[in-house]
Amino acid sequence: MNKKYLIYGGIGVVVLIAVYYATKSPALPITDEASTSEGDPETGKDKTKEQITIDPKLASITQEKNWVKNIKGKNIYAKLDNVKLRKTEVVNDGVINNLYGTVDKSGTLIGVAVSAYLDKGKATNPITKAPYNWIQIKLADSVYKDIQKNQRNFATRDLFKAPNVYVFVREDVIKL
Repeated sequence: MNKKYLIYGGIGVVVLIAVYYATKSPALPITDEASTSEGDPETGKDKTKEQITIDPKLASITQEKNWVKNIKGKNIYAKLDNVKLRKTEVVNDGVINNLYGTVDKSGTLIGVAVSAYLDKGKATNPITKAPYNWIQIKLADSVYKDIQKNQRNFATRDLFKAPNVYVFVREDVIKL
């Protein structure tokens, strides 16, 4: 009886290890830009001057009274390389994170703005000393296809594309 438990337990461990490696995301190359894309969410350390400087068009819109309404429908582009797209409006890079994907090249059309929110966490903009603004974006098809093809494995890819895929991007990594 004890032999059966050892055999089945061993098979179970082997199956769990195989499932882990089968569902593990492919390794992405680590570059200097990847580490400065969002930096330390609390203090803004390790941010480049380009990232700290908010896009002038975006800054002028966020100063308006009804800026959330005014940003809807605007095209949103990546200001930096390796812009991280999030599932919620907070940076969460723990074991279980909210990372949806990454836009590799600056100047790429990420999608169209749908809404805007304040940061849920403790992250503050080092210039304004206020919580970061997060823009909710309807993801562009080209970016969606790139993420599904190059950044996700067979277990984490979408089986069926939803009509609209929404992601969140922080104000310091985008431009209009």
